[in-house]
Amino acid sequence: LNGTMGYALANFLSLRKHCDMRIL
Repeated sequence: LNGTMGYALANFLSLRKHCDMRIL
């Protein structure tokens, strides 16, 4: 994975985590 993909993946995971926390 290159830097851009890694950054996008980390951003997506963090965003999903925030959504899960918001639902809970």
